[in-house]
Amino acid sequence: MHQSRQHARQRENTQSPLSGVLSSQHEPGGKGTSDSASPGWDVRKGARECKRPLIAIVEDDSATVEMLGDLLAMSGYRTLLIERGESAYSAIRDAQPQLVLLDLWLEHHDAGSMAAGLLSIDPATAHIPIILCSAQVDAYRSRNDQVLHKAAAVVEKPFSIDDLLTTIQTTLADTTYSAGEAS
Repeated sequence: MHQSRQHARQRENTQSPLSGVLSSQHEPGGKGTSDSASPGWDVRKGARECKRPLIAIVEDDSATVEMLGDLLAMSGYRTLLIERGESAYSAIRDAQPQLVLLDLWLEHHDAGSMAAGLLSIDPATAHIPIILCSAQVDAYRSRNDQVLHKAAAVVEKPFSIDDLLTTIQTTLADTTYSAGEAS
């Protein structure tokens, strides 16, 4: 791992009260900021100006987290990187991202489903769309897991980067349109 990236990640790990949350804001090349007091807003300009969409990535494989964080940052998104399902719910509730990419099989086979279930029943997070990204989709389908029915989209691993980015863009556009209709 790149030394400055490793240093930034270690610095942010010690500052975070949540185990498994790697970074509150991920920029390409591992540069992170810790402006978690007001995610999504640029407070340095003195006005509450909306920034690029924040996407939470909940994935236990550190190489996949790193790749997705860099890919999404280079594609114009900010990211919240979370490696443990047990940390996901509270981190997402606090940060209020516009989208969640969630692996189903995290530290144990039900961790992703449990995080998705908590997010879907809490009024503070139920509006946040979830894209499930998992190599275990067939196992969840075979047991008719409700988490698949509640997801905005399902992307099976291994996935095409273009397909993932298209799914993210479509989901964000659908969510923005739906929110506009509701007001």
